[in-house]
Amino acid sequence: MAEASISVDQDQFTCPVCLDLLKDPVTIPCGHSYCMSCITDCWNQEDQKGIYRCPLCKQTFTPRPVLGKNVVIAEMVEKLKKTGHQSAAPAVPHSGSGDVQCDSCTGRKQKAVKSCLECRSSYCQNHLEQHENLFSKRHNLMDATGRLQDMICPQHDKMLEIYCRTDQRCICMLCLVDEHKYHDTVSTAAARKEKQRHFEEKQRNIQKRIQQKEKDLQQLREAVASHKRSAQTAVEDSERIFTELIRSIERRRSEVIQLIRDQERAAVSRAEERLERLEQEINDLRRRDAEMKQLSQTQDHVHFLQSLPSLSLSGSADGFTVSSHLSFDEVVKSVSQLRDKLLQFCSEETEIISGRVKTVLVILAPEYQTREEFLKYSHLLTLDPNSVHKWLSLSEGNTVITATDTDQHYPDHPNRFDYWMVALCRESVTGRCYWEVEWSGDGRSAVGIAVTYKSIGRKGQEPEVLAGCNDQSWKMFCSPSKCSFWHNNIETVLPVVNVSSRIGVYVDHSAGILSFYSVSDTMSLIHRVQTTFTQPLYAVFGLDKPSRVKLCRLTNHSFCKECLQQFWRSNNTQECPVCRKRSSRDEPPCNLVLKNLCESFLKERNKRHSSGSEEICSLHSEKLKLFCLEDKQPVCLVCRDSQQHDNHKFRPISEAVSSSKEELNKALKSLQEKIQHNEKMKGEFEKTVQHIKSQAEHTDRQIKQQFGKLHQFLRDEEEATITALREEEEQKKQMMKEKLEEMNRHISALSHTMKDMEEMMKANDICFLKKFPASMERVQISQPDPQMASGVLIHVPRYLGNLQLKVWKKMQDIVQNSESAGDL
Repeated sequence: MAEASISVDQDQFTCPVCLDLLKDPVTIPCGHSYCMSCITDCWNQEDQKGIYRCPLCKQTFTPRPVLGKNVVIAEMVEKLKKTGHQSAAPAVPHSGSGDVQCDSCTGRKQKAVKSCLECRSSYCQNHLEQHENLFSKRHNLMDATGRLQDMICPQHDKMLEIYCRTDQRCICMLCLVDEHKYHDTVSTAAARKEKQRHFEEKQRNIQKRIQQKEKDLQQLREAVASHKRSAQTAVEDSERIFTELIRSIERRRSEVIQLIRDQERAAVSRAEERLERLEQEINDLRRRDAEMKQLSQTQDHVHFLQSLPSLSLSGSADGFTVSSHLSFDEVVKSVSQLRDKLLQFCSEETEIISGRVKTVLVILAPEYQTREEFLKYSHLLTLDPNSVHKWLSLSEGNTVITATDTDQHYPDHPNRFDYWMVALCRESVTGRCYWEVEWSGDGRSAVGIAVTYKSIGRKGQEPEVLAGCNDQSWKMFCSPSKCSFWHNNIETVLPVVNVSSRIGVYVDHSAGILSFYSVSDTMSLIHRVQTTFTQPLYAVFGLDKPSRVKLCRLTNHSFCKECLQQFWRSNNTQECPVCRKRSSRDEPPCNLVLKNLCESFLKERNKRHSSGSEEICSLHSEKLKLFCLEDKQPVCLVCRDSQQHDNHKFRPISEAVSSSKEELNKALKSLQEKIQHNEKMKGEFEKTVQHIKSQAEHTDRQIKQQFGKLHQFLRDEEEATITALREEEEQKKQMMKEKLEEMNRHISALSHTMKDMEEMMKANDICFLKKFPASMERVQISQPDPQMASGVLIHVPRYLGNLQLKVWKKMQDIVQNSESAGDL
């Protein structure tokens, strides 16, 4: 019995985090003990804050305390484990491992049925009858318990019958008249009843949390399955689109090769026609050469002079020019440019696709808190003049709109609102976008700041046309007296007292998030909506008279340095000419990237302007073919027949008989040279024909090689895109697996707590009250709830839409250029 007087409660050595016996116990400065691994994991999550808290009492420590193993507690835990193992072993055949044994039995212990508080012992049925016969039922009996020592005051060795509300502990009668004399006390039964109501409420809350966690767990599993289906759909669509692209390039390859073959046939046909003409002219020149030789040898001068006019001494003036640049290199160059641009385009699109794949989150991204974070997604909006109501006045580059009593006489347009004073913005909102609006009025007027699909109605006075009164728009209504949110004609009054005149709007289209913020020195959330957007959004504004809305400019503006400085000097102020934001610098900073782009553009423009033109007649735009002997200058055929060259000599032909023979000899020599020249040209033409065929075949091989590279690139891009999508899928699956494991651990911990609480509810009043504070601490330990899953489906058109059309258009433009370059 003396050994039983010292009782060790196993709950005192339970880690509040993992709810198991302490492993490598450490004690932190506030006095609470944890497993080394549990408290290390908790504090690792708080490294970024630099402030470390106790999970139980929330006391903070800075810097991070050094942890050391508590040797005393570790030894006690080891002894407790040994004791637990011994008690867990079946000591006697008549009592179970969890039964209370009779203290009076010797040898084999019987199961105890009652415990006596006065005797502080437990009795089996046989010894209970002896006890009742001895004390005549005067002792206070209770159901058998192994915690009798816990019900005894350790100071006075008396029964704990009273509960001290002041010190939150059970006391005996001697404690009441001594140190607890003036404290607020009640009986243990009354305290049990009072505490149990609070305890049962906590128990119901835990049950609700378990149900919610199980519901979240099921939703998370469904989200994982949906994510897998969506990823598989994206892979199949990607394979289909890449296959269509490869087929399209194959068709273009065939068209380019056919174009080259057609050009080859046309060029060879023209060359063969020239060959026939050359052969005919050579035969004609030989015949004339023979006649002239025969005439030059005649001795009859009369016959010579009579026959001489019938002979053409000048011969044929027709000539042939053989191109020295017989090459399809420009065609190959154009195809190479097509390949390079397609590679660059696909590379850029792949980066965009990769970024958009990574935005498909099953777990929502954290909401931004500071204005600087939102400004990273700032979007410049302008109002669409074709949508503005006739009583709304536009100004400042379509960024300010004012409600007036004057008809602005806008032209009729199908997009114009004809009844309600509403205006729509020109730019669409997709992805993550943020913009700010300033509104003002006369103290009674109101404005509506909203986003809508472009398909919203514009005509008529039905309320459904207004933003917020249909299922296609979401509106925040602001007035001096109240602020409310409208959607699908349902109004939600917002508990906002003072709304700033500057409103920030943030949209995450893919996540379905729409948030309105009051912007002043800080960002204050007014209202946040979680939904699903199926179309691009457009900002829309509704006004009352007299009210005004201004779209704030949040981006930097660029100017010529000299122009900006001149503006500053003339206005005697250092502010932006566009947004009127003041600059703190006397010298405007230089945008080096923009400067380099401008310089490159100017060089290219100057290069185009300095290129030369073909030498032609400045008067008649004809080629310069003749030479005037009087003016000693080149002239065209039109110049020869013009009044300016009237009676001029271009080539004298009449001579005397003696001089005619000399001229004839010169003509003979010229004809012989022409014959040699034409024969040489004939050989060059024959070589040219063969060269054209050879170059066409060579170009054919190169084009096939270039298109082969394009095919291989598209196949590589397809493989890379699908691989990236699969990696993203594996990443999301791993995230879901970790999330599921975390939720299972959380549910298991809550279930364990529920089980302990149910066991505690069955305990006697004293044990219940003694364990109540520790149990409440365990219940109130804050563990971060896993965030709900959303946005699991991959919106395939967001990163695959129009990809085929864009590549097709680029290919079409470059192929057209190659057609013009290949025209000989």
